[in-house]
Amino acid sequence: MSDNIEDTTDSTANKALDATIAPAATKADKQDIVYYLERLFVGAYPPGTTLQYYDYELTHTTEGVWSVQHRDDANPIDVLNPDAFRSATELQAYLDALADYAPDDRDDWYAHRAGGDGQ
Repeated sequence: MSDNIEDTTDSTANKALDATIAPAATKADKQDIVYYLERLFVGAYPPGTTLQYYDYELTHTTEGVWSVQHRDDANPIDVLNPDAFRSATELQAYLDALADYAPDDRDDWYAHRAGGDGQ
């Protein structure tokens, strides 16, 4: 596993997993990111799990629902249902687009996605 991804799991079955998915610079790092997103995509993480993705936190709020917010702001930028994506790769592309754009807030992100300037 890459040094860019932190995975800490308590032996308690109900303990949520905290993992950090950092920016990927190498092929091995990208494979690790895909591993975590594939697990998210298939529902392997229990509610309460938080994944760090670049400067964002993905928090599994309820079964099948993930809140996406900037680490410095508790207000969600988006709410995701992994079932709305065809694959973990498509989910990763969506999250990469969010990270690349770096929206100020939900309205900025939605305006950008709708084709507005968002600024």
